[in-house]
Amino acid sequence: MNRRRYIIQGIGAGLVAGGLVGVAEVVGLVAQAGQADVLTALAYAVLAYGLLGTALGLVLGLLLALWRRSANGWSLVLGLVCAALLAPIAFYQARSALAGSAAVLASLLLAGGAWWLTRRPRGRWLARPGGSLAVYVALVLLSVVVGTVAGWSPASDVTVPPNLRDQPNVILIVGDALRADHLSCYAKAAPATPHIDALAGDGVLYRRMSAQASWTKPSVATIFTSLYPSSHQAVNADSRLPADAATLAEALHEQGYQTAGVVTNAYITPEFGFDQGFDSYVYLEPADPFLAPSAAARLAIHRALLWAYRKLDVGRWQRQTFGTWPGPYYQEAEAVNRTVLPWLAAHRGERFFLYVHYMDPHTPYFQHPYDGVAFMDALPPDQAPWVKGLYDGEVAYLDAHLGALFDELKALGLYDDTLVVFTADHGEEFFEHGGWGHGATLYEEQLRVPLIVKYPGGAGAGTADGGVARSLDIAPTVLDAAGVPVPAGMQGVSLRPEPDAPPRATILFAETIYQARYPMRAVQMGDEKLIRTAPEHPRLTPPTLVFDLTADPGEHHDLSASAPGLVQTLQAELDSLLAYAQAHAVAPSQAGAIDPATQERLRNLGY
Repeated sequence: MNRRRYIIQGIGAGLVAGGLVGVAEVVGLVAQAGQADVLTALAYAVLAYGLLGTALGLVLGLLLALWRRSANGWSLVLGLVCAALLAPIAFYQARSALAGSAAVLASLLLAGGAWWLTRRPRGRWLARPGGSLAVYVALVLLSVVVGTVAGWSPASDVTVPPNLRDQPNVILIVGDALRADHLSCYAKAAPATPHIDALAGDGVLYRRMSAQASWTKPSVATIFTSLYPSSHQAVNADSRLPADAATLAEALHEQGYQTAGVVTNAYITPEFGFDQGFDSYVYLEPADPFLAPSAAARLAIHRALLWAYRKLDVGRWQRQTFGTWPGPYYQEAEAVNRTVLPWLAAHRGERFFLYVHYMDPHTPYFQHPYDGVAFMDALPPDQAPWVKGLYDGEVAYLDAHLGALFDELKALGLYDDTLVVFTADHGEEFFEHGGWGHGATLYEEQLRVPLIVKYPGGAGAGTADGGVARSLDIAPTVLDAAGVPVPAGMQGVSLRPEPDAPPRATILFAETIYQARYPMRAVQMGDEKLIRTAPEHPRLTPPTLVFDLTADPGEHHDLSASAPGLVQTLQAELDSLLAYAQAHAVAPSQAGAIDPATQERLRNLGY
């Protein structure tokens, strides 16, 4: 056999071997985890491993050509490539040397079978270039069909009952990691945010709005359920939104509202139960640099590609070269609108509740237009002004695309009579207390968020409310304005401005568990605030801190040692609220292992 024949056989056998390895890994994952959605990544696996197998087959074909011994090169390369790929994949996925050994044995049996088949007159076509290509094309076509069927779901017919004809549509908008004091309607020194300001001009701006947690999952869970974190218990990375907690979406759905959510934060996906009560809940996955479907993140080859992508910093080169943002972080506001605006046009004649969660301006902060400049974390404190500038650019970018959303509502004739709620899940720290980001403390920069409510028909338009407002109060406010009964378990109150409205809460209570082992809790009465945490917390020392926010809005002068009476009063109030929240805790839903795809997305966001 001449050298050229060995090389061609090596390439063909490597191509087929790669395709078979892709099928084997996907089938193994389905058998191991019982999650059939990974079948949607079957075509990607066949293509990716096919390319890798072709490269290995070429190398082996060259070696066989140099060896120049009489051998069935096709079957030999098939077995070697399968063994070289399957053994480490099986060990990686199953964490078992036995699985790797079984993969080698299976590869040897496959090689033996291929050798026997290609020795038969009817099987010799396999070793020819056309035969290898035909087998591989058949694998690709089959994988496309299987993946399409696995990803298909039937459409459901939804009707809107007549009792909602006089009720408003509802849109809840959350800007992730958005500080109130970086909006010009809250702070005159902040860069202009004209579209958010215009919404405030058409609605009520709540000046003393505070979140009940300083990171996304517990805060959004509070927005959805009107429960304190200790009550809903969705407080850790692997926590789920409890099925027993009544949600805003469920309450509206029971009355006949068409409920839909569009999100791009990996912590509030259906995997964690946040689709509870929604007819449609779309998680916009981050842009994948290798154009892979979501389920491909479970494949060993895709994780290896992403590792190389990060190590080589290919994303920065792509942004600098093409001015685009292909990084695997989240879908930006423009991409979110590409889903939201058509949905609004399609459902304009219905009564709907639409939840839209924008990830801008969450880290990484990109300079706009995209040019490769970005901030993730771990810069010295003297870089805070530059980081704030990038953050403000992200806020301006979000504001512009909120303007596009509001313009579409007006063009569709929906704006005036729609209840629009705009808020944030938490704030962001710019080294005011020794760090970046959120979730590590309960200082004001991580808790003070905006809340603007545009009530139907312009009620209260252009006014500012100076009373205490909480994320806890959003669901009751929406239900009250929509004329829907508030579930008995909800702990917040309606903020809707009415002459005979019941008294509002006057005390703020927040809690977060930092790194899953440092519980932090804060209470604020008037302008006096106490933060209490575990003694070993790396950021909050001493474990009890007290501040007068009137004299010290930046929370830099601890009064715990000089005002023991104040400490005692605030401690008692904190203990009372914590006991209340814990006494009204719902049964938690079972936490499970976080899906590898979600783990990768959270890792890309710095978690």
